[in-house]
Amino acid sequence: MSSILRRKETSLILIGLSFFIVTGVYFFNVPALENFSNNLVLMVSVLNAMSILLALYSQTKRSLLLVRQKAHGWPYQLYLIITIYLMASVGFIYGQSSQQFMWFQYAILNPTGSVIYSILAFYMASACARAFRARSPQAALLLISGIIVLLGQAPLTGVFAPFLGDARLFLTSSFAMAASRVFTMSVTIGAVVLGVRIITGKESAAIGFEGG
Repeated sequence: MSSILRRKETSLILIGLSFFIVTGVYFFNVPALENFSNNLVLMVSVLNAMSILLALYSQTKRSLLLVRQKAHGWPYQLYLIITIYLMASVGFIYGQSSQQFMWFQYAILNPTGSVIYSILAFYMASACARAFRARSPQAALLLISGIIVLLGQAPLTGVFAPFLGDARLFLTSSFAMAASRVFTMSVTIGAVVLGVRIITGKESAAIGFEGG
């Protein structure tokens, strides 16, 4: 029995059946199929939530190993583990809407997210400045538009150059919106193609099997 479950064909059959069950409710009005699809989605959601426990175990094991070895940056790993378990304990005891839990949200998570975002923004800006060159009229327009959008996002720019805010709003609501929709359509088509290739067995690596 275990050998059958480990076969590539079994995984493909389960993936194909799950796909047709979940998507079939949008094309066929069958109450039994809709109920089964809802239960299937609920079971998958529970499994995804359980995977968080696996990630927590993996992170705890790795962090404790670095702390025991006194590796570079081990105090940050210790702080991470203490914060994770302390925040989880407060959430279980007092609830997610309690003042104690929200204190962790506003005092730790939000500042940490802002720091990470600011660091990534500087890295991305410096990488774009090094890699991007205005070697054509199209590239120059793209570079100028990017600079206008970046400057228009800064609150300080609105004091010295208010017109940049209006220019940023025009660019983001017209050209940027059109580009984002094209990108969304491309990603959607790519996801559909990848799903079809997985169902037909042409992307075996995506389901944990070697070869095509």
